[in-house]
Amino acid sequence: MQQNNQPAEAETFEKFDFLIEEYKTLREEIKETKSRIFQLAILGLTGVPSSYFLAESYDNLKILRSSLPILICTFLFFFLSETRALMRCGQFIKENIEPVVGKRVGAKEEKQHWEE
Repeated sequence: MQQNNQPAEAETFEKFDFLIEEYKTLREEIKETKSRIFQLAILGLTGVPSSYFLAESYDNLKILRSSLPILICTFLFFFLSETRALMRCGQFIKENIEPVVGKRVGAKEEKQHWEE
């Protein structure tokens, strides 16, 4: 009977290790995504006003002024896509990793107020 039980325990242990590695990978992805969001915010906050200033200062750059809405929409699109990627990582951790790891560790299932 022990031989039949060992594969089930080994499979559970391998699944737990896999979930821990997956969690670590997702946390790294979250760090990288937050870094990209910060870089986009800095670039947007400095690049757009700088572009506007240059367009107003030099007559030959007036075309830049008319392209600013496209530039702003592009920054907004990139910002929203990075934010959505961050939310997907967090949602995957919350729905797929935390319940399994929490049961294994013996954590209480409590609803976090900040999660909603």
